[in-house]
Amino acid sequence: MTDEQRKVAEAAAGGPKVGKLIKFLNDIEDPEELEAKLQERDPATNHSLLLWATLTGKFVVVEWLLKKGKRAAFAFTNDKKEITVFEKWIEIRKEIEEREREKLLNPPEEEDDGDADEEKAPEPTAEQLVFEALSEYHEEWGDRALCIVKSIGELGVYQGFRDEQGTKAGLGQTLFPDGDMYTGEYRDNQRFGVGTYYWAQHGMIYCGQWNANRRHGIGRMVFADGSRYYGAWSDDKIHGVGRYTYPDGSSYNGCWVNGVKHGDGVYTFPDGSKHTGSFVDGEFVSGEWILGSSGTRFIGRFKNGAPLGKGVFVFKNREGGSFRQEGEYVNGTWRPGPLSTKGAVPKLELIVQRKRIAVGFTHECGALSAEDLVRCVNFAPFREWLETVEQNRAYFVNEIAVSSVRFSHTSRNVNELTLKVHAVDTSGRRLRGVDAIVLKAARTRLLLVLTDGKRTIAVVEQSVNAAAQDAEQLRLPAITTTAAGKFDGAFLQTVAPALRVNVGAATTMSLPLKLQSDCARGNAEQAVIAYVQHVHADTITTAQTRLDEQCGAGFTKLRAVRLEDVGTMSTDSVSIVAANYLHGLALEGKLPSATADPQRPPTPIPPTIEERPDIEPLLEAERAKNKAKDEDADE
Repeated sequence: MTDEQRKVAEAAAGGPKVGKLIKFLNDIEDPEELEAKLQERDPATNHSLLLWATLTGKFVVVEWLLKKGKRAAFAFTNDKKEITVFEKWIEIRKEIEEREREKLLNPPEEEDDGDADEEKAPEPTAEQLVFEALSEYHEEWGDRALCIVKSIGELGVYQGFRDEQGTKAGLGQTLFPDGDMYTGEYRDNQRFGVGTYYWAQHGMIYCGQWNANRRHGIGRMVFADGSRYYGAWSDDKIHGVGRYTYPDGSSYNGCWVNGVKHGDGVYTFPDGSKHTGSFVDGEFVSGEWILGSSGTRFIGRFKNGAPLGKGVFVFKNREGGSFRQEGEYVNGTWRPGPLSTKGAVPKLELIVQRKRIAVGFTHECGALSAEDLVRCVNFAPFREWLETVEQNRAYFVNEIAVSSVRFSHTSRNVNELTLKVHAVDTSGRRLRGVDAIVLKAARTRLLLVLTDGKRTIAVVEQSVNAAAQDAEQLRLPAITTTAAGKFDGAFLQTVAPALRVNVGAATTMSLPLKLQSDCARGNAEQAVIAYVQHVHADTITTAQTRLDEQCGAGFTKLRAVRLEDVGTMSTDSVSIVAANYLHGLALEGKLPSATADPQRPPTPIPPTIEERPDIEPLLEAERAKNKAKDEDADE
C-alpha cells in the first residue's frame, strides 16, 4: 500500500485516536455538558471540533457529532443578534403554519352581505411579524431593520470570513432558513473546498470536497436510510470510484458514472455472495458470481441478476482442488456440458452468423483457463464486435482465437483482447488483415487546455513514427483513475511538473460527447474530460520548451498546439470531435472561465549577465592620450 492509499484508508477509517475521542464524548452523560463541550473552540485556530474533523477528514467523528449534537455541533455564536432574529423566524413560521392548519380544519364562516363592502385588513407577513417582535433592535438598526430581518429570513445566518468586498471567502458556517447547516471553506459566496453539509429535516450528512456549491471531488455521504458512500463525486453526482454500503449490509465497491454503477466493481451480498466483474447502467452484466461460503463459482454473463448464456461452474472438491462444468443457461435453465478437471484445453462454441464457431486460445495463451476464456467472450467490447460481425454480409467468420489478454491490475477482469480471426469473403477466399483485432475497454481521454485570454493551446500526444514520415498524428492522451478517484498516468506524470497543472476530479469537466473508436479494428467507448486553466502569457510562449525538457527521448512526444489546429492536424476521430467541440464553445464565448484556479505569473527569468568589457584597449587609449599631452608640453 502506497503512502497516498494509506492516508485515504486512514481518513476513511476515522484516523488515529478517533476511538478514544468518541469514547470520551460518549462518557459525557449530561446533555448540557455535552452541548457545551461541542461548542468549545480551539484557542489557537478558533476551530470547532466539527470544523477540525471536517478539515482533517475524520468522517466518523463528523457523523457522530452531527447525530448527537446536530446544531450544537456547529458551535454557532449564539450571542449574535442574527441568531436571535433567526430563532424568532422559526417561532413565527411555526405560528403561521399552525394558523393555516387551523383554517383548513375549521374554515371561517361566510360573511353577511352587509359586511362584504367593508375592507378587511390584510394579515401581516412573516417578516412584518418578526420585525414587530424585535422592537429592541429598531433604534440600533434604524432604516435597515426590516432589510436585515428579511435577509436573515431568506438567506439564513453566516458566521465567518469575508473579503474586502464583503464576499464570503475562507472558513465560515451558515445556518439556512430551512434548518440545514454548513461549515467549511467558501469562495465567491459559494461552498468551495472542503466542508460539511447537514440536511436537518432528513438527517443526511456530506463531508468532503465542494466546487461552486456542488459536491465535487472526494467525499463521504450518509443517507437518510442509513446508507453510506465514500468516494469520488462530480457535479453533485456519484462519479468515479467509490464504495456504497446499503442498510442491509450489502455493498458495492467500484466504478460509478453519474450516480449509477458502471464499469468494474464488486457487489457483496449480506450472505457473503459476490458479483465481481462489469456493471452497465447499474446492472451486473458479466464476470464472476461467488455463491456464499460454498466456494462454488459461476463465470459468465448476467441479465437482471441471473446468469445468461454460456458459462462455467467451478466446484471445489472435498479432498482439495476443483473441477469445472461448462454449459449454457437457456430461459433460466442450466444445460450442463461434460465435467473437466483443471488442465483441460479450454474451448467454447458461439453462434455467429447462424452457425457454430469455435473460440479458444492460441499457443501464446496456453496458461489461461476456461474461466479466463469465458471472461474473454463476455468482455463487453467483444460482444459489441460480434454484433458488427452479425450485421456484415461481406465476409464470414469460421474461427476465432484469442492471442493475447490484458487483465485489470486488481482483478481478473479483462481490459484488452487481441483476436486472430479466420474469415472468408463471399467467394470463399481467405480474408487478410484480421489477424490482430484489438478490443479495449472504455477509457478516458484528457483535453488539457491553457489560455492567457488571447491565445489558447492544447497539449496533445504526437506519434514519433508518424512525425518521421512528415505526417503528424496527434491525439488526446489517455489517463487512468486510481482507487482513490484520482487521475494518473504517464501523460500526467510528465505534464504536471512541466506546466504546473493539477488535474483531478475537482478541476475537470466532462464533455457531453459519446465517442467510439473504429469498429472494424476495435470498439472502445471514449469518455473525454477537459481541464481549462488561465496562465500567464509567458507560460503559453514557453510551453513547448518545457514539454521537450520534461519528455526527453521516447516513442511519444508531447506537442503544445493551438486548440483550433487540433482538428486539422489530427486524424484521430475522438481528438477531432472533442477539440472542435471545445473550440466551438470558445468562439461562442462559452468556454469555461477555468476549471482550475488561475496560476500566478511565473518567476521572472533573470537577466543575462553582461560580459565584462575588455579594459586593455581603454588603457592603451589612455596611455596614448597621456603621451600626446606630454609631447605637447615639451614643445
